Amino acid sequence: MDKFYTGDIDGLPGPETQAAIGKFEKAHGMPVTGRITEKLLRAMDIRLSLIFDKGGYLKQLPGNSAKFRHIVQEVQVVLFLYGYYKGVIDGVLGVQTQTAIKQFQEDFDIIPSGILDGRTLDALRIRAS
Repeated sequence: MDKFYTGDIDGLPGPETQAAIGKFEKAHGMPVTGRITEKLLRAMDIRLSLIFDKGGYLKQLPGNSAKFRHIVQEVQVVLFLYGYYKGVIDGVLGVQTQTAIKQFQEDFDIIPSGILDGRTLDALRIRAS
């Protein structure tokens, strides 16, 4: 098997990781994004259920509650790790966060709304309960 990544295993989605993902995507005739997507994981025969616990469904929470801000922070962290979000982890569902959510939703075959619905949280493996 070809080696696409030769750097240190650090768990961070840095430039070397993005380049390796791009090389894998190109080698497999996929659009080159350099990001972890559901299509990429399928191509690598990685099942998310083997990596993450099944997520829960979003309960309607007021946008100004502490619980909602905590969930948004978790979303921001996961989106950062996947390479979609580059902003501050502040728990605010602002424009940058919504844009990152929309891009993630597009890549994971979810209607790109920018809204944190149950399907999006499940794809992110975030439990809202």
